[in-house]
Amino acid sequence: MASSIVLPHGTYAAGTRVVGPATVPSGVSGFSLALDRGEWLAGVTIQMTVDLSIDSGATWNNPPESVVPYPLGLSAEGGAALDKNGVLYPQTILAAPIPNSGSSTRRIRANLTITGGSLTTTGTLTTI
Repeated sequence: MASSIVLPHGTYAAGTRVVGPATVPSGVSGFSLALDRGEWLAGVTIQMTVDLSIDSGATWNNPPESVVPYPLGLSAEGGAALDKNGVLYPQTILAAPIPNSGSSTRRIRANLTITGGSLTTTGTLTTI
């Protein structure tokens, strides 16, 4: 049951925000979030932590053995990001499985912090 959602191009102000929680549909077994780095400015940092609940949001990341690898995170700084061969990374990607694919009580949320200025980006969230 793969699906994609395009996160609109926009400029996101510095600060901290919670995105979600959102219900994870039954049958979804993982996700990939790809953020376009094309307009990221040097000195701007994004930090994101993704939490999972298997009890409709009553608890998050608990019990740990049931929600591995959550919480999980991403940290990236603006400016050019190059691989070991000097090739530019066009995207920053966070991907992970989502356990208990038959469950209808899963919720997911992200805690997002942008520092050093505004972040201009677009993204694609793909579920599998």
